[in-house]
Amino acid sequence: MSDLTNIRPDVREVVLNWSSQCGKSELWLNALLYWSVNSPAPALVVAPDWKSCKSLSSNRIKPMARDAHLGWDYEKTREAQQLGGPGADNSAFRITLNGKMPLTIVHASSASALAQRPVKYLVFDEVSRMPVMAKGRAKEGDPIALGLIRTTTYSDEYKCVYVSSPVEREQCRITELYEASTREKWHSRCPGCGHLQILRLPEMDFSSVTAQCLGCGQRFGQDQWQAGRGEWIAENPGCERRGFWLNVFVSPFIRWEIVFQEWRDAVHAKEQGDYSLYRVVLGTRLTENFTEKVELMGDVEVLMSRRERYATPVPSDDCRIILASVDTQRTWLEYLVAAAGPRGELWTLETGTINGRIEVEGDAMYQELDTRLLNRRWQRPDGKFMPVSRAFQDSGGHASEVVHRMVKQRTRVLWAYRGCGDLQGPWKRGTDTLTHTRLIQGNANHLKEMLAAKLDIVSPGPGYIHFPLNEGCGFDEEFFRQLLSERCEKRMRNGVMAVRWVQTRERNEALDLVCMLLCCVLTYRGAIDTMEAQVAGDASAATPATATAAAPAHPKRESVWGVQPGSEQLAEQLGVQSQVVRQREPGERRPWGVQPTGNIW
Repeated sequence: MSDLTNIRPDVREVVLNWSSQCGKSELWLNALLYWSVNSPAPALVVAPDWKSCKSLSSNRIKPMARDAHLGWDYEKTREAQQLGGPGADNSAFRITLNGKMPLTIVHASSASALAQRPVKYLVFDEVSRMPVMAKGRAKEGDPIALGLIRTTTYSDEYKCVYVSSPVEREQCRITELYEASTREKWHSRCPGCGHLQILRLPEMDFSSVTAQCLGCGQRFGQDQWQAGRGEWIAENPGCERRGFWLNVFVSPFIRWEIVFQEWRDAVHAKEQGDYSLYRVVLGTRLTENFTEKVELMGDVEVLMSRRERYATPVPSDDCRIILASVDTQRTWLEYLVAAAGPRGELWTLETGTINGRIEVEGDAMYQELDTRLLNRRWQRPDGKFMPVSRAFQDSGGHASEVVHRMVKQRTRVLWAYRGCGDLQGPWKRGTDTLTHTRLIQGNANHLKEMLAAKLDIVSPGPGYIHFPLNEGCGFDEEFFRQLLSERCEKRMRNGVMAVRWVQTRERNEALDLVCMLLCCVLTYRGAIDTMEAQVAGDASAATPATATAAAPAHPKRESVWGVQPGSEQLAEQLGVQSQVVRQREPGERRPWGVQPTGNIW
């Protein structure tokens, strides 16, 4: 606060490389109020996008101006602005603080928004999430550099604040700015001996929720460590730009027990090949950069050497459920079957192809798919048999309508799937707009990164993928070459550094099949860890030759009001009395508010 106010007039720029929810936004918000009273001048706040600008305006800055009680009538000023007139401003992105200081809120992706005005006070909020290129009629350059140009008029007395928590090292702007500063870190004082040290995870004991002093060796709890007066210690004290680093362990807003549990969950997910939660905890809690590793293991021979010989089709009693994926090609269907166990461990069982053109031979191809995959039973070491519980089929190709029609006939097991590169989450549930069939969309980039992490696990256990060596399972050299058929590249996309997977060979069906399987596992939302093994009622279909045919659809019959066809049998199975309504007379209209085929449940 001394650096942001006029107490330290020689300081021009301040960098806050802090963990999330530790008060860094309150620092520059309080500085805005201080400037509006003691030295009012034009101010500019830059956020990553327009939604962030709107959130800052409505949720942080305007309520702060309303409740500050600085001696000016906020409500009267707001009413005058709404009515119009000289100086009126109806925009959510332009505010006059204390009736004196004009404040503008803009987003970093617009070059024109960063121009047109001289400013004395400049705040960059969430620097690491800003695009690296601001756009106007053409790409005009770095938004941070464009914003700093606005301070030229006040070059001898301007104040600039950079605020963010860190992200991936290669794309982290706050880390770059912090490295070019005084690099000051907060050192907590030991309650016993007074030794100054940074509270980090290696000195923490999860069971007793304490941190060890590196000076005297004693352990103390959170309240004892935070009761003492700490100190900022600079690594580069001669730099003009002040930079401050802070992690969550000195924050009074969150208990250490919660942070420890978040770290356990993140490491637990990381062991299974999912780095998404690990990224969050590392950046927003520990204030550390994540070093991304998304390259697939490039040696086919290494993966082939990891193949195992299965004693039974399902090799382990830890297998809880069998899942499958089907890739749709022009002249064949390619499938992959795998058993999933606790903590993300996978046992691939079989891969194969079904030849034919799906547009003209679809019925015959799906009958063979039923026999070889959907109705098959797989034997476990204990002698029991497991069916395929869920299967995804790619529906984004040339025969989308045929795939959706066939999937609709097999909704008990088969789901339509479509890969997407711009989803916010790992997967999303939806419905196909043309056929109204259930559809799962998978985040292709996330799934490939997850696969890269899983292939990097070299010992059986959580997250490991097993491959069989048994004859006839289909895991030959071509399968592994297809599995490693893409590499990751980082490129600029709309001013933002984006990850792009580039195909290095013509065929990559194995990669698509494994990614669909990983998405299928994610749809269970962790329930596989606690579920019992999904075994079949009998072993009558233990081999493909004796597999039963697909169950026929219900025969079409006249439905009654409020009852779906077949719901009487369902009610009888569940032991519930079915409220069957009388049949409709010829020419009789149904009552208002009654659906002709509404489900009684």
